[in-house]
Amino acid sequence: MSLRIVRSLAALFAAMAPLIGSADEPRSVPLAPDGTVQLASGASADYEWHQPPRGLAQLVPAGDGLIARTESGRLLRYDPETLRPTRRWTGSALATSLDRGPDGTILAGLADGRVMRVDPATLDVVPIGRLRGKVLWAGRVANAGRPSPRLVGVFEGKHWGEDYEGQRARLSYPFVHDPARGRIVDAGGPIHLAGGFDYTAYRLDRKGRLWLGVDIGEFGGWCASMDLDTGRVHEILPQWLRGWGPFLDGITGFFETRHGQVWAFGGLTHMTTSSAYIFRVDTGRAEPLYDRSKRTDEGGMEGFAKPDHRGSRDIHHPSEPIWGIVEDPATGSLLVVAGRALYRADARLRRWRKITDLDLEGEYGDGIRSVVRMEGPGQSSSLYLATEDEDLVRVADGRATIRHPLAARSIVRIVASSEGLLFFDDDEDDGEVWRRRDGRWERVRFRSKRPPGWDERPSDWESACVLVDRDGSIVTVGTDISGRSKPKCVTARWVDGRPRILGTDPWSYLASESFFTPDGQLWNADGDAVRRFVDGRWIPAGTATRNRNVRTIDWRSIAAPQLVPTGGSGPPWNLVDTRSRSLLRLRYEPGYRKARLEPAALEEPGQKRPPNVFDAIVDPDGQSPNVFDAIAEPDGRLLLATDRGLRAVAADGLAMAPFPIDPGRKIRRLARDGLGRLWLGGEGLILVEGGKVQAMDTLPMLDREEVRALAADPDHRDGIVAAIEDRGVVFVRVGR
Repeated sequence: MSLRIVRSLAALFAAMAPLIGSADEPRSVPLAPDGTVQLASGASADYEWHQPPRGLAQLVPAGDGLIARTESGRLLRYDPETLRPTRRWTGSALATSLDRGPDGTILAGLADGRVMRVDPATLDVVPIGRLRGKVLWAGRVANAGRPSPRLVGVFEGKHWGEDYEGQRARLSYPFVHDPARGRIVDAGGPIHLAGGFDYTAYRLDRKGRLWLGVDIGEFGGWCASMDLDTGRVHEILPQWLRGWGPFLDGITGFFETRHGQVWAFGGLTHMTTSSAYIFRVDTGRAEPLYDRSKRTDEGGMEGFAKPDHRGSRDIHHPSEPIWGIVEDPATGSLLVVAGRALYRADARLRRWRKITDLDLEGEYGDGIRSVVRMEGPGQSSSLYLATEDEDLVRVADGRATIRHPLAARSIVRIVASSEGLLFFDDDEDDGEVWRRRDGRWERVRFRSKRPPGWDERPSDWESACVLVDRDGSIVTVGTDISGRSKPKCVTARWVDGRPRILGTDPWSYLASESFFTPDGQLWNADGDAVRRFVDGRWIPAGTATRNRNVRTIDWRSIAAPQLVPTGGSGPPWNLVDTRSRSLLRLRYEPGYRKARLEPAALEEPGQKRPPNVFDAIVDPDGQSPNVFDAIAEPDGRLLLATDRGLRAVAADGLAMAPFPIDPGRKIRRLARDGLGRLWLGGEGLILVEGGKVQAMDTLPMLDREEVRALAADPDHRDGIVAAIEDRGVVFVRVGR
């Protein structure tokens, strides 16, 4: 075979590569909020899945459903009536764009440059081409002389420019790619001046023009159109900006009227002002059709004003950024989502009326990512909003429907209390606590007004670490930093959502360093001191030796404690330090005197023992393993989940022994259900029973995703509760 033929075949295979799917590309899987699945062992598992918002980035109608792209790069198909996802697609590369063409074809772009055609019913994908980089948008346009349209897309490329510090660097810029014609156009234009911002809005109109918009907040925006036949880019500038500069206010989207006009819409929220605008841009320049702004009150801190939603005299005209415009075919009027409200306007934007307020997160509804209209089953048309915080929202008959009571995305601990299961979410700066009680979810805030006489101004506690005593009662150790005097520590017991102050302390301690030992004693180990709570006061009890390699934490605590007791009998009491990922031991003499909290110098078999305990934990050679979780075994041993695998340690020993069962995966969480069976969480969820390992991989929410928290189900002896990455909480029952 000649070299020319070999090269020709190589070129042919290279050309076909974009059209050949990856061998490890998984198919979509069905999702259901509850059901029964069969495990590989033949046993069955019942599950009840409580799903949080997924951070939706884009939304398109798809037959009798809706398809959304999440911020994490997955595709979901939603039922428009229940607002629940029914199928999920997860590829070997993240989905980075989603659009629906005029012919109804749904295209998804991937981070590796592939463009996939998506089946609207099953979410199965078929590769149709490839761009040169991460896909930002992909569509199909009419191809002269050929019956089928051709693929055109925008990808993220590199371009030399200046960063914010004025240094020359390779920055990310958008490029338009027309593979059929071999054309790549740098469509950045004036956004090169902005230091490498990507487009935030795309629209392919009926004339085959691609509209591009940028929103960079208070720094403005930019709008352009590109003729996909000639490859020419035309900048759109308002009349009064010609000769001055390229920026408008930020553009959040485009709308094409039934008469072929193209409108750009958006707005701005910055410090003391907010604005909403609509420009017509298809004439080659920006012609204002609607432009209204509002000034907020002056009551903010450090020059930033607090929004005053009552400040506008005309509540029927939006003066906050516009997130979406759709046409109501029944009346010919327009439905406009602006700020956190829905408005109706006539086709000429002369008459406006507010329909309803939307109870959404964010001051200005800035979590709204897409607005689409579709006919719901057996009802008139509805609006559907893809949001970053609430997931999918339906607006019909002037009412907004949100079906996700659990909004926690990053649950790190689950604890049973006398007032229900507590779920600790560290997604916020100071943490949140969710409670599951009587079949209902609710966000609970363990904060209260300070006792009278503390300061001149009453205000909320700034933070509180939430603990559960051995009797199931809830106790908080809170830090008050809002007064004019130095911070103080408040300890309280909570009953039915109301605090009873147990004691106050003039000093401020790191509240997340508080913990209960199984004998019911309350301790704190902030810094190098150990304190015990006695008769309403924190009293010195001993010393603490801690890992000096611990990452720095703000002295405002999060809700979840950092020191977690492992159970069992004591003293000494074993605790896991979740910051340094080490095992600690608390010892003291009778009467709780001379307490010492120090790291346990764990030893692997055959390992040379370090000269002292402290050197063992800070040894740069890493002789001590990272300990992620630990539980006391019925025989007195301690079972550890470490970065070296599962290990067992004698009750008061240091030598570790490998666990007799190897799950074959990384394990980070341990728990036992009411039947005494061991559950393992980490890369998936595993039940260990009778010396055998049963993986829960057939559960629809599990694909070896990380299990971040585990706890026994207090209502079912054969059940466990698991928190899974950003996929919420699942209650699993496996009978014997």
